[in-house]
Amino acid sequence: MGKRTFAVQLLETGRGFSTFKIPFSAFLDQDGLHPDISRLRSMKMVLLPQRRDSREHVLVIRKLSLLREGIAMKPGKRTFAVKGAIVDDHNTPIQAQAITLLDSHGIYPLKNLSVTFSEGGEFFLVHSVAQLPYRAEPERLEHIPGSIDCYLWIAMDGFQTVCKGIKLKEGETNMGKLTLHRTTMSSTLRQVGPDLYDGEGNKVWLQGVCIDSLEWSATGDHILESTMVALSDWHANVIRLPVKETFWFGREKWQHDGGKGYRQLIDRVVRLTSERGAYLVLDLHRFGAPGEEHVRFWKDAAAHFANHPAVIFELFNEPHGISWELWRDGGDLSDPRHRHKDENAAENNEQSKIRYCVGMQALVNAVRSTGAKNVVIVGGLDWSYDLRGVMNGYALNDDSGNGIVYSSHVYPWKSDWNRFLVAAKKYPLFIGEVGCQPTPMPWQKHGTEDPETWAPDMLGLIQKYRLHWTGFSFHPKCGPPMLKDWTYEPTPYWGRFVKEALSGKIFELKRLR
Repeated sequence: MGKRTFAVQLLETGRGFSTFKIPFSAFLDQDGLHPDISRLRSMKMVLLPQRRDSREHVLVIRKLSLLREGIAMKPGKRTFAVKGAIVDDHNTPIQAQAITLLDSHGIYPLKNLSVTFSEGGEFFLVHSVAQLPYRAEPERLEHIPGSIDCYLWIAMDGFQTVCKGIKLKEGETNMGKLTLHRTTMSSTLRQVGPDLYDGEGNKVWLQGVCIDSLEWSATGDHILESTMVALSDWHANVIRLPVKETFWFGREKWQHDGGKGYRQLIDRVVRLTSERGAYLVLDLHRFGAPGEEHVRFWKDAAAHFANHPAVIFELFNEPHGISWELWRDGGDLSDPRHRHKDENAAENNEQSKIRYCVGMQALVNAVRSTGAKNVVIVGGLDWSYDLRGVMNGYALNDDSGNGIVYSSHVYPWKSDWNRFLVAAKKYPLFIGEVGCQPTPMPWQKHGTEDPETWAPDMLGLIQKYRLHWTGFSFHPKCGPPMLKDWTYEPTPYWGRFVKEALSGKIFELKRLR
C-alpha cells in the first residue's frame, strides 16, 4: 500500500476541516513500538487515494482518542497576550497603523482582539480571548518542526508588512523588537523580444520557488510563512503560487464564504511579495485542456488583479494530450485527429470532464477583455515541456497586453532540452517547474539520474541562458521537495542547489540532455 500517514481532520467552526498529516512512524506505544492500526479507537477511519499516486493512501480519522495528558494545549477559550516594540530602519520607534493576530492559515483575524500602545506608541500589546481550534498534539509529537498557532500581522503605509508565525502559550508572548523596512515596490513588467523589462527600462531576471498547497487545499499549508522565508532567507524575487478555480469561487462543499478567505489569503501573499519588489505568478494549476470554467476564472481573477505591477498570470499549468491546433484555437476533444499521446509523460490520474477545449488564445482573450495588461505565461504541450509548436506557427497573439512568456516544466524524466530551448531565441522562457530527487517517480521505469550531476547541469543551463525559473517544490510533502520539513532546511539533493543558485552561486553546464 506504500507509505502510511495519519491525516487527522479537525473541525474549525464554520470553516470545514483542517488536515494535519502525521507519519505513522511517529506514533509509538509505551514500549516504543508502532501501535496496531486496527486497535486504534476512532469514530471513523477511511482509506483514500492521494491525488498524485493512487498506490499511496492516507488514513483519515475524524476523531482521535487521546489521554488528557496527551493534549499540549486543550481546546477552548484561552486568553493570550502578544507584545513587542516597533522601530524603523534607523531604530526610531514608530506606531503601526494595523496590528492583528491571524489564524494559523493566515486568513481570518482571531476574535475578541484588543490592541493597546505605550504612551510613545512604539510598544504594543495584543490581547485575545479566542476559541482555539481542536488541535490534538500528543506529547511525543509536540516538537513537530514548524507548527504555529497564529500569525502576527503588522501593516503600515510605506513599510513592508511584518508577518511572523507564533506558537502561542497561555499568558504572554514577547516578540521583542520588530523592524519595519521601507517598501521597494514592484514595477510593471513588459515583454520585449526574448526579455522582460520593468517600468524603468531595467532588464528583469525572475528567479524563485513554487509554493504549493493552495491547489489542493483552500487554506493552504504555511503559505504566508513560506512566502516570507522564500523572499528573505532564500532570496527569491518571484513566487509561483498554484491555485484552483473551485476554491477561488468557493464551490467546494465545505467552503461557506464563497471563496472570500481563499482570495484574501492570495491577496496577502501578493502584498508581501510586491512590498519587497518581487513578483507573484498566479498559476491556474490544472491539467490536460482548458475549458469554459477556466475562461470564467480568468475573467474574474484578471479583473481582481488587473494591472497590478507585481502579478503575472500563468493561464494553465500543464496542457497535454492534444494537438497544437487544439492547444491554440480549441476544438472538440472527442475528435481523434486532435488527441495526442504525450511522450515520456506521467499518467494523468485526474480524468478530465472537459469535452470541448477552448484553447490558449481564448484564455489570453479572457484576461485582456478585463482591461488587464499583465504579462501572461503559457505552457507548451507534453505536460508543459515541449515548445516546438510555438516556433512552428502556433504562437499566440497579444495585441493589447504587456506580452507573453512561454513556460516549460523540466524534470529528469524528460529528454532533449532543445524541445523547450528552441523558444528562448524569440520569447522569454519561464521554467515554471524544475526539480529532482534521488528516488525515481512511479512512472520512471528505468531509474533516475543522480541529482549530483543533473541539478548542477540544469541550473547551469538556466544561468547560461538567463531563463526565468521557479524551483519545485517549496513544500516538504510535494515532490521533488526542496524542504526537509517546516524548519525550511533544504533537502541535500535539490533544495541545497536551489538555495545556492538563488544566493548567487554560479553553476557550470557540463552536458546538455
